[in-house]
Amino acid sequence: MLLGRSLLLLLTLSGLAGAQSDYGLFFGRGGTVRVAAARLPLGLEALTVECWIRATTKVRKPVDLVAQWSEEKGTQDAGSFRLTLTGGDRVGFWLRSATDEVAKVSAAGKWTVGEWVHLAATWDGDALALLVNGREIAREETPGFGALAESALPLVLGPDADGSRRPARFEGFLGGVDLWSTARSPVQVQGSFEGAPLEDDSGLFASYDL
Repeated sequence: MLLGRSLLLLLTLSGLAGAQSDYGLFFGRGGTVRVAAARLPLGLEALTVECWIRATTKVRKPVDLVAQWSEEKGTQDAGSFRLTLTGGDRVGFWLRSATDEVAKVSAAGKWTVGEWVHLAATWDGDALALLVNGREIAREETPGFGALAESALPLVLGPDADGSRRPARFEGFLGGVDLWSTARSPVQVQGSFEGAPLEDDSGLFASYDL
C-alpha cells in the first residue's frame, strides 16, 4: 500500500456490529490509502463494490469511500468507478465507460450515525443498483453502456484530497472492502451483510479486511 502524504489513519478498535470485524480504518483526521497494485480486470462488463462503514458524524460534503477515479480536468485517465457518500446518509455510485460515458445512481440509505452499515453497489451491464444492509434502495438502467474504462489509477480507500487545500473528510471508520468482476445478486449481498460463509468466491479480484 502507498499512503497519502497527509495520512493519519488509526487502525482502531471500533465495536462489533453485524458481520463487520472489531477493527476498521479511522479517517477522522483525514488521510487516504492508495493501493497502487490494484487493477480492474480489462474489459469489465460487471462490477460489485462492497464495504462496511461507521460514520461518527453526519457527512456534510461528498466523500469517496472506495474509488478509482479522478476529478482533475483534462486528464486522459479519469478512472472507472467510485462509491461515495454524497451527504447525510445518501450513497452514490458512478461508472465511466471505455467511451468516456458516465452512469450514476444515488439514494438515501437511512441509517443511524455510530452504527456499522454494509454498503454494496452492483452493475450487471444493464443496470446500477445500491444496497444498504442487504436491502436494495435504488436502481438505474444503463442500456448500451458498454465495458468499463481501463485505468492505471490506484485504488483509493477513503476520501482523496486530490490536491485540495480544504478536502472533504469522512469522520468515521471504513471496514472490509471487496471488489468483484460480477454483479452479485441481492441474496449474495444479503449474505455478506449477515456474515454468511462465502461458498463461491469466483469473481472476487480484490479483498481488504481492514
